[in-house]
Amino acid sequence: MTDLKNIPLSNISMIRNYRDVEPPSEKDTDVMELAESIKKYEVMQAVLLRPDKNKKDHYQLIFGHRRFMASKVAGKETIPASIKEIADDDILELQVTENLQRKDVHPMDEAVAFKSLIDKKKYKVEEIALRFAKKPEYIAQRLKLNDLIPDAQKTFKTKGTSMLMGHAVLLARLTPDDQKETLKNRREFGSVSSLNDYIERNVMRDLSKASFDTKDATLFLQAGACTACPKRSGCSTL
Repeated sequence: MTDLKNIPLSNISMIRNYRDVEPPSEKDTDVMELAESIKKYEVMQAVLLRPDKNKKDHYQLIFGHRRFMASKVAGKETIPASIKEIADDDILELQVTENLQRKDVHPMDEAVAFKSLIDKKKYKVEEIALRFAKKPEYIAQRLKLNDLIPDAQKTFKTKGTSMLMGHAVLLARLTPDDQKETLKNRREFGSVSSLNDYIERNVMRDLSKASFDTKDATLFLQAGACTACPKRSGCSTL
């Protein structure tokens, strides 16, 4: 049975959210913005708590980490909360579900969420697709975003960035070094097709980066060795 109460912030401890290496800070921009909203309109949606078995009248925060931090910044003493007995094994899935129910959920947040279910709950792609009413291809594409280097992930999530989903998918297919080089040379991403053209011209045709023997004519018998190909970048006069 779920109970709704106003709980003192001082009686709540945070359980790390799967999305964050560290819990959100009071100085985070989105926390500061939410704090301003809370000052005007209060907390519009209750956080979820479970009783702390080691402290009477104390609770552990399951989800609502930013609402919790923003309430502190806004100078609130209490926060509306649903209180429920929750097993350790159920926390991750509850956090993921709550996050993905938002209308404005970022693809990178989806990527981290789906990966956490695979890593920690041993879910398969098909199971995640069924759980969240998505196609397996959708889940697989989001999972691929986890291959983005940290700088690329940060750029992708920055408000107003020119990096869109299509750009992110293209970058995620590259090695970390190639992603770094592409980010350095592409301050503005332009259209997805222009980024794809850039990658094909400057990355994919560079045989020095191949992970196989480019002189091996048996790789593809009809074509022969890569070094003999007239379409390779080394043969280009442009």
